[in-house]
Amino acid sequence: MNVNSSGSSRWSLTIHGFQDFVDEKIARLDLKAASATFVICVSDFTRSQLCRITPPRLWDRYQVVRCGIDLNQFPFRADRALRKRPRIVLVGRLSPEKGQLVLIRAVAALRAKGREVEVVLIDAGSLRGWIEDEIARLSLGDLVSLAGELEPAQVTAQLLDADCFCLPSFAEGLPISIMEAMATGVPVISTYIGGIPELAINGATALTVAAGNVEALAGAIEKIIVEPALRNAMIDSARREVILRHDREKNADQLAQNFVALDVRR
Repeated sequence: MNVNSSGSSRWSLTIHGFQDFVDEKIARLDLKAASATFVICVSDFTRSQLCRITPPRLWDRYQVVRCGIDLNQFPFRADRALRKRPRIVLVGRLSPEKGQLVLIRAVAALRAKGREVEVVLIDAGSLRGWIEDEIARLSLGDLVSLAGELEPAQVTAQLLDADCFCLPSFAEGLPISIMEAMATGVPVISTYIGGIPELAINGATALTVAAGNVEALAGAIEKIIVEPALRNAMIDSARREVILRHDREKNADQLAQNFVALDVRR
């Protein structure tokens, strides 16, 4: 919030994604946007959702400033061969919109075809009981493990040791976890929903599939495993894209420019 010489205040807000739009009547983003001097959106998709619920006269105050990461905390790892049983990591709270149950069923589908992968689910949440029940129902206790909440350095270590990162979400803005995986050099599989395709471009920087489609997800995992040329090309392209669009130093400067402009207008 900014207070000018007359004592009146100016303020801004940042809009991320799913949780901001899940209940518009409670969040009342339309009223907040109308009273804010500017609104920062982390993706074009997020900006579009504000445009959807507000009059066009407000649209010019919505600025896209993408989330950034500290690239020094996610070193690009050396080229490596996949494990005999590839390891997939998913970083995301255990909640329905993240799609962990779809990934678990994809693991079962791959096992039925004679191909085994192991999965590490990182974070905690309300869906843990359902996930544990699904693992037991499909007899996947030897392939799927729940690591719980981890410290940032531990998450980085898990990424450095992963063969694939998978986030089969149903609803998103643009997840930072995808940026971190790409920066590290882990091939990414996700869904083409929300702001994800702005970074995860199918066949270029990632593989993306329809949300909720178990067969498509299993097919994408298999493709990552059996096509090393595609996998390596995506890894290189993804790293370049993260450096270009999601370096926190550059994006912080872009954010700061909005506040500088606000001071100039006081």
